[in-house]
Amino acid sequence: MKSRLPKFGNWLLKLLARYDVNPHLRGDFDEEFSLIYEAKGFGRAWLWYWTHLLRSLPVFIKDIFYWRAIMIKNYLKIALRNLQRHKGYSFINIAGFAIGMACCLLILLYVRHELSYDRFHENAGSIYRVVSSMLKFERMGSPDYTITASPLAQLLMEEYPEVINAVRLTKEPGLIQYDQKRIEEEKFFYAEPTFFEIFSFPLVKGDPETVLKEPFTVLITEEISTKYFGTEDPINKTLRYCRGGVINDFKITGVLKNIPQNSHIHFDFLASFQTLYSTTDIDWNSWMPPQCNTYVRLREGSNPFELEKKLENFVLEKTRGWYKVLLQPLKNIHLHSHVNLEFEENGRIVHIYLFSTIGFFIIFIACINYMNITTARSTTRSKEIGLRKTIGATRQLLIRQFLSESILWAFAAFGISMVLVALVLPSVNSLIERDLGFHQFFEPISLLGLGGFVFLIGIISGSYPAFYLSSFQPINTIKGASGMGIKKSSVLRRLLVVIQFVVTVFMMAGSLVVGKQLKYMRNSGIQFNEEQIITLPIKSEELKSNQNLLKNELVQYPQILDITVSSKLPYKIDTIGSSISREDELELVYSCHVDSNFFNFYGIELLEGRNFSEKNSTDVAQQTAILNSTAVNAYEMQDPLGRSVEVETNMEVIGVIEDFHFHSFHHEIRPLVFCYLTNQGQYFSIKIRSQNMSDTLSFIERKFEKFSPDYPFEYSFLDESMENIYHSENKLYRTFVIFTIIALAISCLGLFSLTSFSIEQRTKEIGIRKVLGASIPNIVHIFSKELVLIMIIANAIACPIAFYFMHKWLQNFAYRIDLHIWIFILSGLGAFGIALLTISYQSLKAATANPVDSLRYE
Repeated sequence: MKSRLPKFGNWLLKLLARYDVNPHLRGDFDEEFSLIYEAKGFGRAWLWYWTHLLRSLPVFIKDIFYWRAIMIKNYLKIALRNLQRHKGYSFINIAGFAIGMACCLLILLYVRHELSYDRFHENAGSIYRVVSSMLKFERMGSPDYTITASPLAQLLMEEYPEVINAVRLTKEPGLIQYDQKRIEEEKFFYAEPTFFEIFSFPLVKGDPETVLKEPFTVLITEEISTKYFGTEDPINKTLRYCRGGVINDFKITGVLKNIPQNSHIHFDFLASFQTLYSTTDIDWNSWMPPQCNTYVRLREGSNPFELEKKLENFVLEKTRGWYKVLLQPLKNIHLHSHVNLEFEENGRIVHIYLFSTIGFFIIFIACINYMNITTARSTTRSKEIGLRKTIGATRQLLIRQFLSESILWAFAAFGISMVLVALVLPSVNSLIERDLGFHQFFEPISLLGLGGFVFLIGIISGSYPAFYLSSFQPINTIKGASGMGIKKSSVLRRLLVVIQFVVTVFMMAGSLVVGKQLKYMRNSGIQFNEEQIITLPIKSEELKSNQNLLKNELVQYPQILDITVSSKLPYKIDTIGSSISREDELELVYSCHVDSNFFNFYGIELLEGRNFSEKNSTDVAQQTAILNSTAVNAYEMQDPLGRSVEVETNMEVIGVIEDFHFHSFHHEIRPLVFCYLTNQGQYFSIKIRSQNMSDTLSFIERKFEKFSPDYPFEYSFLDESMENIYHSENKLYRTFVIFTIIALAISCLGLFSLTSFSIEQRTKEIGIRKVLGASIPNIVHIFSKELVLIMIIANAIACPIAFYFMHKWLQNFAYRIDLHIWIFILSGLGAFGIALLTISYQSLKAATANPVDSLRYE
């Protein structure tokens, strides 16, 4: 008969009825169902069963909520009593949770921001950037370039049905003049009218279909509108734009909302692309060389890889085999694209993986602290557990109680962590150069996700203590001994501490390696005495033609030690002068124009031959060249002096200099040719005394404005500019160090708590040992020997892992440090030393205590 019972109803009854009445109630239902079944059949019995079950549901549900509320109130009361009774341990638990969660929340904000790049566009999933992939040579470590041939956009729209629209875009910084304002603007772009059919940059004023149709029209952002016009309406006003000595007036036809930070394109001015046809001498119908950026929007369901294959042969034919084109998804550009000529520096997906892993490890360490401290304190709650079991509490209820406590502490820590995030977020934004918003936490989906995250953390951290403590046998706990014994718990606690310090040692080793590599990059190669050198860009045509006059006036000032003029600065020479054929590849040869003082100024050693001289007619006529050692090897010259090289023209080699890094350490040193500078100077490099620097800069500014009245005075210190080359690595290093300190602090909090509790449990033992003659070092040794074993195991695990990952990271650099074993030994010793200091205070306090007080301790 039991098999004829409604299975679902029986399960529902078992689920909803209170555990203390459940067996009797189910028996009554079963018995009555059987009687009705025998007397009136299955249908009447089934109807009776469900009628009474459904009538009972409100009472069952009410009972569930009532008794659950009673139990939660009881759990809360017990938890608060434990908090009050053990304030120190509770503080460590909550503090570790709060710090770990704060780190996770900050990392979550950063990851969310980085993953959101370009996703605000309405058709982001179908927008692609067209990239040129050079087949014969690579530049700066990549064969790919963001620029493509100008005719490609029109061809794509006309010949390929997969393409809905295409737009050409290019960046041309220049000097903007309005009224009395003269500002050099870097974010000046040109775009076609189809720009707004592809991208979703909203206009505040203007018609998106017509604002970019006419030449010499421009759009500005709200920020620029305020900057130049204040509260005035900028529409139909005129801005003067100057670049390369050419001056044009642009009429403002629209105002854009400020560009979101999570866009890989940031512009302040967007001018009509039609303007370029009449203001430049570029052949915009030519397929070589590439001139502009091209973006396309594909029809839904189109396969970009198939379109690439269709384009491959056609583009190769048009470019005579120089390059083919690839389609790059818009959503992938920020984190996955590091090709040549990007509009701005992109993020790196590896940083997302790295910081996500760090966040996981930090919260994992905080969870381990909770597990360790809770299980270590199991003896203080064993009688409570025994009494609860004696009066009828099941293991399931006890598990529920301990999980509820851990969830409660998790939510308490979450509240504190939100306060911590709000306090440190401005500093974090400054460090990572992002504008992460605290308001993102209060979005409905975010709140739901955060609630689930905190609940999960509470469950994970309380899982082992809950199952461990609930397994104690009542007869043993009431007598004062835990059911499972302390030994098994102690082994697990040691294992968890080992895991904590594996993570900590790994992060310390990583910080040392990254810091050492950055130091190596700063100190390797030629030292430029950067702190005393300022650089000034030469943008005015008038200044270019009078650069020697300005140079002569500047050297008269006693605080100015030396001056040189060059077409490029020595840390960023990216002009390609020529190439060397090598089978199927071309070796690029970089070039730079310098005056005769450049090598002396920057301390670059001349290995053989002579320097340039303004008195030598062949030098002045740019018929001579100086090569770096790599160029000599690339040209396969045994005796280079007097040999000829083809750069801009046929030039005679008059000297060879030592190699120096004119690109970042990510790339190998390439062939470099120096030519004599006439009037092609782009930069002044000025060496000044550190005393009275403000007066010196004021003097230079006055002289600069004399020869270049239209352009604002701009300068930068060479050390700051060179530091920007490794901007990403510097940010990574600073962030890594901060998280390492946090991980170490959380680990030491747990160790401090465990040591305190261990000393508290062994107070009488310490007193007896001292009475029997144990010295202070003997007592300290008792508590430190276990730490030594833990650190040996942690180092044995962490060091190989750290070596592997740091070795992989260093492969990103063409020139890198050697990974010596002392780096990892130092990391381990550092972690051990800090851990030893953590327990030393308590150990010494216990060791120096009066044994009489110890023996009286209860």
